[in-house]
Amino acid sequence: MLRADACAKNLADKDFKSFWRSINKYKNASTTNFVSIVGGCSGENKIVEIWRNHFNQLYNCVADGGYKKNFYNRINEVDFNSGRPAYVITVQELLNCVFKQKVGKATGPDDIAMEAIVNGGPKLAVHLCFLFNLFLQFSYMPSGIMQSVIVPLVKDKSGDLSDVNNYRAIAISTSMSKLYESIVASEVGYHDDADKYQFGFKKTSFDKFVYRCF
Repeated sequence: MLRADACAKNLADKDFKSFWRSINKYKNASTTNFVSIVGGCSGENKIVEIWRNHFNQLYNCVADGGYKKNFYNRINEVDFNSGRPAYVITVQELLNCVFKQKVGKATGPDDIAMEAIVNGGPKLAVHLCFLFNLFLQFSYMPSGIMQSVIVPLVKDKSGDLSDVNNYRAIAISTSMSKLYESIVASEVGYHDDADKYQFGFKKTSFDKFVYRCF
């Protein structure tokens, strides 16, 4: 009762910071930090296999609606032997994206921290600029750069940690791919004719989608 009264007083006083701190403290007071059984399986190899099958089914449960076929058709229509690409990444564009990257994050499969690129200086930026423009010109990226690691994170710490549905997945990509994708995304912007239902993953696209509907 004392805890409930204290939370109610914080809420009445509009002290939301203290209110949510108390809620988080009481909610997670009896949580379990780890479990040895997930999805009814134990052992490192079996648990890894559980996650592989779970995420494979989860991320392939929706049909692409023909978008994959349309994408490959558009790729086949591009003339890759025309010489210089229509878009060239400049050093300034690369530096603008470099300083927008988040630091203090876990490293990907390449074990290269984003801080190494942010503090690499202009010489590193020039070399990366050459590298990324080669990606564009030859439409090729090394498989090592495109690799990512899927890490399961707990949704509800007070819930059942052995339930695979109590986890969400995040993909930790390499620092190089994060930077390259950031540069490409800044160029694509609003020019991409992606499906209208993808507005949740495009900047300000939701407003445009609502305007078209009404």
